[in-house]
Amino acid sequence: MICPNCGSQDGGSPKFCGRCGTSLTPSAPAAPPTSEPVPPDHGLQPAHPSSAYGPSPAVASPAEMNILGFVFVAFAIIASGVAFFLFVGKQLEWSAGIFLLSAILFWVAGRFFHAATVTR
Repeated sequence: MICPNCGSQDGGSPKFCGRCGTSLTPSAPAAPPTSEPVPPDHGLQPAHPSSAYGPSPAVASPAEMNILGFVFVAFAIIASGVAFFLFVGKQLEWSAGIFLLSAILFWVAGRFFHAATVTR
């Protein structure tokens, strides 16, 4: 059998070309659709109404978000001070880890301050 894609000749009656992998079996033409396509129904109701999940969670006020932001800033400043004194004491491994912790705490505080400005 001769491959219609690459022209390679395969002995016998293989299903695929040994050189390029093209199917060597004749394919039947696609059958036309027997019925008309069904248009989408845009008037459907949701399967799970939002009330099925219970009330929505409470959202903190901007003042509460700012308070939490300042609390995280205070923790980050304390962690930075501890890390500095560990650095001075040549305990570099602990110092690096606590500096990383303080950076994460500053980032969390920033997220709280940002959330307070977005919810206004």
